[in-house]
Amino acid sequence: MPLGKAPSSRAFAAPGKYIQGPNELRRLPDYVARFGTKALILVDPFSFSEYSLAFASLFAESSVDAACRQFSGQCCDEEIERVCAEAREAGADVVVGMGGGRTLDTIKSVALALALPMILCPSSIATDAPTSASSIVYYPDHTYRQDLHAKNPECVIVDTEVVLRAPVRLFVAGMGDALATWVEARACQESDNVNNVGSGYRRTLAGMAIARLSYDLLLEKGRDAPLAVKNGIRSEVFEDVAEINTLLSGVGFENTGCSVAHGLQASLSILPDTGSLLHGELVAFGVLCQLAVENRSMDEYRRVFSFNCDVGLPVRLADIGIAEDVEYKIRRCIRYGMEQKAILKIVPFTMTEERLYNAVMFVDAYGKKYRTECLV
Repeated sequence: MPLGKAPSSRAFAAPGKYIQGPNELRRLPDYVARFGTKALILVDPFSFSEYSLAFASLFAESSVDAACRQFSGQCCDEEIERVCAEAREAGADVVVGMGGGRTLDTIKSVALALALPMILCPSSIATDAPTSASSIVYYPDHTYRQDLHAKNPECVIVDTEVVLRAPVRLFVAGMGDALATWVEARACQESDNVNNVGSGYRRTLAGMAIARLSYDLLLEKGRDAPLAVKNGIRSEVFEDVAEINTLLSGVGFENTGCSVAHGLQASLSILPDTGSLLHGELVAFGVLCQLAVENRSMDEYRRVFSFNCDVGLPVRLADIGIAEDVEYKIRRCIRYGMEQKAILKIVPFTMTEERLYNAVMFVDAYGKKYRTECLV
């Protein structure tokens, strides 16, 4: 992610189009036809059998020749090269990603490498990545390699009938990721750090406004949306939070920047203890730690704490799998983060290991004392 003092120039990035609603995937051939006549569609392995057949039927009646290929499961250089070769062989003039975050990140990298337009169709909304230019690339052994700034998609299609069928835990994790957008945007503004557009620019008023809106609406509507998901109800509050998770948070974070919450998520991820946690779950815990380390008002802290409790996001170390050798593990993560994750230091004061450690331990102590009361 870009780092450094912001220049005088401002920049704002976003997808060319964002389309959200029920059964929008049925119109995929029409959207693809706006960019070309030959498409390569990369489909998540978990849903390949279903969607490869559905897309074959859809495109059979269109003017677009579409080739469906199954994603390997890992966004790595080898997979990116393989999909590039498949796209060249198919003569594709547009590429499409259908699935989870790593499927979409792979298509972003392929679109960049081949200079092709792309359409992204998330199968869940567990993160705010679909609208952004960011593509996280791993090594084949699943270890992190780099955060590649590819390009924003020409079109994002969120079929809410599709994402409604995804596990509610993924939806809630998406809220956890979105929860960080304003908290981190504020820290980036106060420390005058660059945003995530290209090599980094000053934040626009629009970017900051969208980040704040995502936070305010999430705290207002987010408690009710998981109930709709659990019961398969495509209510307006579900549609609102789907937009918050994807568009508002995605455009918000890219145009403002990231800070402690995402830095801690990356740092805590080095522990095997947190291996079963989703990205947004760790980010949500990081939000509480960021509020504590910044010494924000306890009213704000309690508001976020209560929200996390009510929707099932972590509020204490035990919730993220860390219950033994706590001091050693947290100090190890923080030391790693301070050395390797510069975004941990994007705050308007001098960040130290000790200050951050004490913030994490305060969050844990507060969660141990008040979590049960919150859930009554």
